[in-house]
Amino acid sequence: MCTKLNLIVDMGTSNTVIVERKQGRVVEEPTLIAVKKVGGKMKTVAVGREAYKMKTRRNKPQDVYYIYPVKDGNVVNQEAAVLLLKAFLERITKPMFIRPQLDVICVVSCGLHTTERLEFENVFYRLGVKSVTLLEAPIAAAAHVVAGCSFVVVMGGGVTDIAIVRENGIATGCSISISGAKMTEAIYEYIYRHYNVTISQARAEQLLNERSTLSERENGITQISGKDMASGEYKKLEISSQDIRNAILPIVDALLDSIIAMSKICPDYLEDSIQHGGIQLYGGLAGIHYLDNYLMDKLNLKVDVHPDVSSVAVGATTFFDDKAKLYRMIGLHGEQQ
Repeated sequence: MCTKLNLIVDMGTSNTVIVERKQGRVVEEPTLIAVKKVGGKMKTVAVGREAYKMKTRRNKPQDVYYIYPVKDGNVVNQEAAVLLLKAFLERITKPMFIRPQLDVICVVSCGLHTTERLEFENVFYRLGVKSVTLLEAPIAAAAHVVAGCSFVVVMGGGVTDIAIVRENGIATGCSISISGAKMTEAIYEYIYRHYNVTISQARAEQLLNERSTLSERENGITQISGKDMASGEYKKLEISSQDIRNAILPIVDALLDSIIAMSKICPDYLEDSIQHGGIQLYGGLAGIHYLDNYLMDKLNLKVDVHPDVSSVAVGATTFFDDKAKLYRMIGLHGEQQ
């Protein structure tokens, strides 16, 4: 008898989350693979956290390449994506005596066009997964909607999706290039412009994760080292929460403008539902300190945050219990063969 595994796969720009229907989250690791070229082909050296540890080591091997196969929500290196996902799936299925049949729902950005969606599908088909359904991230996040609508913002490492989701799918939505990567780059450039010092992307990302706050009352200090562009020597300097706030605030304000623009094209009959339910903010960036308060003050709407990067995928598991609702929300009629 063939065993079936129901999986939600959210292979994002920064992190890959895999949730199994019964076990819950089984993978949450960086979307990164370390490979060697052997005979013109890629050979996996490490994936996820192990690949990230290798990449950030000072004495990392010179013949190993580090690839993020997803960028800005798109598969940009299909071969690397296949190898990465293969390693994750083997980790899940290896303990099973009989190889299971996989039924996969893959979470993708709502801004992908047909060719980009096919890239995701082809990754799974090359792995022998015959049953794969693509599900837009805002719909996954709003899986609970049964009446009215949900105003959803999913902030990812590569893109942010903003959508108003009804019980029969997305009423209106868009994908914008506001992301964790943009904020990391903004911190890197800010320190370069204001201190004439360059730091690593890994350090900029760490500052985003540990020191980002939109509260004027918070002003912690972090001591870092970077290369002084005048002397060429490494020097220590103190970076404050105010520095990080100054760096990322223009990006937050751009997000705010996009949310306002989306609210203005909301169908009139959904306005009361939005006023009552407010905005649901998902993704790791949702955890930026005081972001919810900042947006509430500007929008005059309640903002609920769900900063766990697995929250979108976990919520989508309910669709395995109601495939009819899934197909209705993504615009399919009847079950796929």
